[in-house]
Amino acid sequence: MQLSISEGVVRRFEQDQRSISLYVAPKFHEMDFEYKRVIAVAFLEWNKQTHPNAEMVFFFDSRDRKRLGHYAFGNLKLDRPLR
Repeated sequence: MQLSISEGVVRRFEQDQRSISLYVAPKFHEMDFEYKRVIAVAFLEWNKQTHPNAEMVFFFDSRDRKRLGHYAFGNLKLDRPLR
């Protein structure tokens, strides 16, 4: 997780009781699908430490804040690519 932030992949995040929202840089699009899933799992597990009922990770483009996809119940779904 720290690596994702320090490499500039995740620009910022917001947490709540049920989810965590990640605002990602364009380099997120260049990563392979499995690494994106690993990022989602890491942030979800981290969020569960303070919010045990958290179930989802949402990905947003950090530039225009449009939703890119989500991770829930072991499945990653990307709605649209970064451009």
